[in-house]
Amino acid sequence: MIAWFIYQSKYGRGGNADDLQIIKQINKQTVLNRDLSERNNRMVMQIAGLKGSADSIEQRSREELNMIKNGETLVMLPGNDLLVEEKAEEKKAVNKKVVNKK
Repeated sequence: MIAWFIYQSKYGRGGNADDLQIIKQINKQTVLNRDLSERNNRMVMQIAGLKGSADSIEQRSREELNMIKNGETLVMLPGNDLLVEEKAEEKKAVNKKVVNKK
């Protein structure tokens, strides 16, 4: 009877092994929550920046979409294509990091 009780307390439901597994799950979820919280904070800051002023919207549209005002002429230099591709690859890499952690 005592041996059965000791076995159950170590390996049974709610025993030490079960506690260790739950602690590991909690640690994994804590890391995931922290990463997602950081990502959410960055997104909130980006949204606040876009809502904040017309200048930030204009700057972003010029940089990412190559938009111009009436009367302006867009001049694209050969090296600029690489910068746009690098930014897109960086964004994909950040998204992959978050997806892979799930």
